[in-house]
Amino acid sequence: MLVKFFYDRRSIFDKFGVTDDAVFAIVAPSDIDPAIAQKLEEAFAIAAKSPEYLEMLDKINMIPVHYNSSQFSAFLKDHWKSINKHLKSTGVIKEAATKPE
Repeated sequence: MLVKFFYDRRSIFDKFGVTDDAVFAIVAPSDIDPAIAQKLEEAFAIAAKSPEYLEMLDKINMIPVHYNSSQFSAFLKDHWKSINKHLKSTGVIKEAATKPE
């Protein structure tokens, strides 16, 4: 999901070198049973379209973006460097447990 603000995103990047994107994810262990993973993925896809969920996101100025597991894996690989940089700079991690593929 991307945070929706009421200003020009480009000017914030130009001024501060950051964007206002926020990613929220639900993850599972890498060894999860594929059948369970599929059921969860289907349930979250349905929930992401529910009017109640979309209304709640709108109330907190969030834009819904839903990725299935393969799409989210690709997103993480594409953004690994910046995600790693932010996690380290905020003290969440000292070093990444894995390196990008």
